[in-house]
Amino acid sequence: MVIYNDIDSSFATMFVIGYVMFILTYSLGLIVMILVNLKYYKPNQLMKRLLTFFVWFILLSATGQLFNYVFGTKAINLYDIGVPLGVSMGIAFSDLMFIRLKK
Repeated sequence: MVIYNDIDSSFATMFVIGYVMFILTYSLGLIVMILVNLKYYKPNQLMKRLLTFFVWFILLSATGQLFNYVFGTKAINLYDIGVPLGVSMGIAFSDLMFIRLKK
C-alpha cells in the first residue's frame, strides 16, 4: 500500500525497510530450524522427504507452466518457480519448523 500510493516520508520508508528485514530474518530462522532438525533424521527418512519435495515441485511447476502456456502467454517462463518451490518445501518440511525433535 505504501509503495503503490507513492507515499514519500521517512517513516514510511523506515517501516518498509524494517518489515523487509523482519521477513528476511524470520525466513532465515525457519531455514536454520529446519536444518538443525534434519540432522536427527535417518538417511532413509531424509530421502523420503526429499523425494516428496521433488515430486511436488515438479508437479506444481509443470502445472503452472501448462496453465501459463494454455491460458496466458505462449512463452514458457522459467522465473515462475518461487511459488512451487515454497509450496513444495512447505509440504515436505513444514513439521520440522515448529517441532523440536528429541536426540
